[in-house]
Amino acid sequence: MQDTETSSIKSFVLWSQKLSMLLVFGGFFGQVFMKEWERQLLQDLLHQEVLRRITLLQRWFRCVLCRRQFLSLRQAAVIIQVGDGA
Repeated sequence: MQDTETSSIKSFVLWSQKLSMLLVFGGFFGQVFMKEWERQLLQDLLHQEVLRRITLLQRWFRCVLCRRQFLSLRQAAVIIQVGDGA
C-alpha cells in the first residue's frame, strides 16, 4: 500500500511539473492561461484526489468504530469470565 501511494505521489508531482512547463503566462504576473483539455485534466486529477482522501477518511473512521466495538465486546467477555466474585 505504501509503495503504491509513493509511486502515485511521484507520478502526480512529475505530471504537475510537466504541466507547469506547458502553462503560458499572460501580460500580468500570475495570470495563467491553460488550454481547455489541460484545465479539464487538472480538474479530473483534483476530483480523483478529493475522492481518494474522502475514502481514506471513511476507512479510518470505520476502523475507529470497529476498534471501539471490539474493545467493548472484549471488556464484556472479561466481565462474564471473571464473574461477580460472589
